[in-house]
Amino acid sequence: PFPTPPSPDAIDAATKTLEALGAVDRTTAKITPLGEGMASFPVSPRFARMLVLANQHHCLRYVISMVASFAAESLFLPAPSSSSSTDDPNDTEGGGEVMDEKEKRKRNQAKSKHALALRRWQHPCSDLLGRMKVVAAYLWEMKNKKNKSKQKNKSKKTIGGRARAFEQNNFLRPKSMKEVVAVVRQLERIMENLADQKISDQTTIASIKKELSMPPPPPPSLKQEKILRQIITAGLMDRVARKTSFGEIIAPGDGDEVGGEGGRGAYELVRGGVAYIHPSSSLFPPDRQPQYVAFFEIVETSRRYMKAVTAIEPRWLTIVGSDLCTDSAPLEQPMPVYDPKKDAIFCFVRTTFGPRRWELPHRKLPYPSEKKTEIVRHFARLLLSGKIVKALGEFCPYLSIRPASLVNPILPRKAKRFLSTLTKGEGVKTLSQLLELWQKDPKFLLDEYLELVQWQKQDRLKSMWPPVTQRRV
Repeated sequence: PFPTPPSPDAIDAATKTLEALGAVDRTTAKITPLGEGMASFPVSPRFARMLVLANQHHCLRYVISMVASFAAESLFLPAPSSSSSTDDPNDTEGGGEVMDEKEKRKRNQAKSKHALALRRWQHPCSDLLGRMKVVAAYLWEMKNKKNKSKQKNKSKKTIGGRARAFEQNNFLRPKSMKEVVAVVRQLERIMENLADQKISDQTTIASIKKELSMPPPPPPSLKQEKILRQIITAGLMDRVARKTSFGEIIAPGDGDEVGGEGGRGAYELVRGGVAYIHPSSSLFPPDRQPQYVAFFEIVETSRRYMKAVTAIEPRWLTIVGSDLCTDSAPLEQPMPVYDPKKDAIFCFVRTTFGPRRWELPHRKLPYPSEKKTEIVRHFARLLLSGKIVKALGEFCPYLSIRPASLVNPILPRKAKRFLSTLTKGEGVKTLSQLLELWQKDPKFLLDEYLELVQWQKQDRLKSMWPPVTQRRV
């Protein structure tokens, strides 16, 4: 009479999934604002995160179609069998062989049409987008068949006929498509009936209702497809795999995942273990296998195979999966840079992803605010280089020191006074702060700068100081 409680391992796995999706805080184990928004959707957490992000980028209809496609395991009918059902062992008239050849030709034609239909709906970068395309096109066909979409008296028979024709032409399972459409309608109704509440910083129920009230969208653009792949990545953060090199040893995973040798299409899973792209995937051909993929599920046969695979870019992991990323201290190379739009010093860090510490491309982040001295030093270096105030670039060839020497442990004597002036108090770390000081004292930093400039350019520097009177936009 009572349900069996989940095992501790199952609870631990579910908690890790919610943490990876950003729904639960790793430190406090409390639900996050994103998790509260995800809880408003009566679907699995992975799909809930996709739906939250989808509305922010006006891709809700596409993601609903993709989520609903998983209501059925397979959308397509199996390929026609190559065996003939017309062989009659009692046929002594010689006609059986003729009928058998006709049947074979007919079956071969049907197999070719079936293979063509499968290729028609494949997406070169994502199996999930392929499923989404099928469902979206099916819904579009039902509502927008040429000029009939604006007819007021649509009969169910007409719509049903269109649906059957679309199913037959594309070898779709009628029962599966009926289930998928029912889930689409259910998701739309549930979202429309949700109370007016805030789902996330950029998503409200009002905006969801507005998008659902619009006509069915056309096929997604290339830009929308890229956004959809990023949304898929966000929902499958703990189901990411990295292609391995030949001979690389892959460690076993935390659970029942087994290790193995890299190469020959082998991928290392984010939590350890080895798997391969399933032969049914559009990404299975060797020339299509990307370096990083996200997958929906693992199936066990003679090998561990990833199904419903999507090609992803490693830099997306640092954007949508920052909770699973670990950053190093600011790197010396590449050197920090100045961002004029944000008026701040940015550094580059080495980033690793997941418990296996996969190396990701360096990413640019604001320099840690607690490292005041380092920020001021780099601000001074960039100021002398003409990267912050363009007019000062004229004097760079006439400097008596190299700007890069300002970040060395041992400073040149002439640079100490220049750097000391910028470090006083809270330190000058932005152009805005420098402009305020020049507004109060137009001669601020002039003497210190003159000490670093060769004599033939000193008069020129005095005549134009301060080098800016207002912030450049």
